[in-house]
Amino acid sequence: MSGKKETEEKKKEESASSSSSLSTSNAPLQVLLKSCLEDFAPNPSLSRSRINSLLEGLKADGDEFRQLEALSELADSLSICTEETLGGFPVDPFVQQLAQLLTLEHNPDIMLLACRSLTYLMEAIPSSCSSIVHHGIPPLLCAKLLNIEYMDVAEQSLQALEKLSVDHPTIVLKAGGLMAVLSFLDFFAIGVQRTAVLTAANICRHVPSDCFDTVADVVPNLASILETSQDPKIVENTCLSFVRLIDQFYSAPEKIQVLANERLLMILLRLTSVSNPAPLSPIMYRQVLRSLALICRASEQLTLCLHQENICSIIHGILASGDQKGSIVASSPNSPGAALASSPS
Repeated sequence: MSGKKETEEKKKEESASSSSSLSTSNAPLQVLLKSCLEDFAPNPSLSRSRINSLLEGLKADGDEFRQLEALSELADSLSICTEETLGGFPVDPFVQQLAQLLTLEHNPDIMLLACRSLTYLMEAIPSSCSSIVHHGIPPLLCAKLLNIEYMDVAEQSLQALEKLSVDHPTIVLKAGGLMAVLSFLDFFAIGVQRTAVLTAANICRHVPSDCFDTVADVVPNLASILETSQDPKIVENTCLSFVRLIDQFYSAPEKIQVLANERLLMILLRLTSVSNPAPLSPIMYRQVLRSLALICRASEQLTLCLHQENICSIIHGILASGDQKGSIVASSPNSPGAALASSPS
């Protein structure tokens, strides 16, 4: 019995020895596998050493290949990061360096990736917008749109301005953002045009009185968009820009007459007509009609103009379209009559 126990213990020792030997012999392979997994597994966080290395790469003046490599990795990393995974990220030094790289006009690839990195940074860390404003980046972005040399750089600049316009509309306005996003709208695809007009609507949310002339300069652009665009989202956000401007300046008749010129009034009347083939949403119907009412309150001259264009007949048509008994138009939830019927009393 004793001999049997000794034999079993001996086998256990040999097995343990064999396992240990196998583990030792496989150690290099295990290290290699771990390294490969770390390289290919998705890891949205950036280590402190990697952050420092990327910043040094961006600062490598004269070595644009290294700067481009660092920018590419930075943009890729920021695109999958969140504010939580970027805890402690040194926003200011990176933004300062990205601002400098945006000025390398001879290298469109560097400008594109610098702008893309800024856009992703604002998405991941919204508070970074303050640093971007501080380092004077909005005028640089506007310049890319006002003097288009590289279409992809211009489109990326527009994406960045849209992010900035959410919390810093006045800064973007004073940097020339309203004219920048609307000047060459036809050059862009529909998706990019939508972003441009959304940015304009954001900017028009808050316009200081000393910036009125800047806004007045783009009224013809807004009118042209409403005249020519067939895209509902573009038309809606262009109307929203106009509505927001009227809301802010309706108490100043001389400014209202600049904003609501005769051409723009005719376009808005057409959009509110029941015969409009591309009707506005119910919410936008109410907002445009409210703006027309504010215009009438502010200016006798514009009131007369609207009267001469049969505003009363248009309003009658809108009200009639809400009559559930006799109108086919009322069957559409987007009809102007339905919009008025659904408005709160």
